[in-house]
Amino acid sequence: MYSFNFYETLHKNCCDKTFGDRLKNERLKKGLSQSDLSNLTNITRTSISEYELNNIIPTKETLLKIGSVLDIDYICNEGYSKLIISNFNENLKLWRLKNNLSITKASTYFDTDKSTYYKWEKGIFNISKDKYYHNKNLIDSILDL
Repeated sequence: MYSFNFYETLHKNCCDKTFGDRLKNERLKKGLSQSDLSNLTNITRTSISEYELNNIIPTKETLLKIGSVLDIDYICNEGYSKLIISNFNENLKLWRLKNNLSITKASTYFDTDKSTYYKWEKGIFNISKDKYYHNKNLIDSILDL
């Protein structure tokens, strides 16, 4: 008798170029529908759909909820999603101190004002997606500290 697993078939046909692709791929690999993942994480099905379509990026708290069910290291293995789950603010401060930079001088490397930089370093604000991609090489090197 032949057994057909719909989610397994979809999983095999998924790519993993973007955060949304990897989220969908991992969800399908586990045999979960968007509704199943929604119920397990207390995240709306609509939000999960938006994440998979790369229309919005979840917060760190939301990513950690997803990570309680799915492999967060695979889902957030690069780019902006990796930044969100990292301890970037701590690494940012280490980078600034290692390079003997004031907050004012460090902010110039990111083409931002010192108040915004200070809030990044304190973890009050996350760096925007646009700012991340504008400064990707520098940020990636800081993440590797």
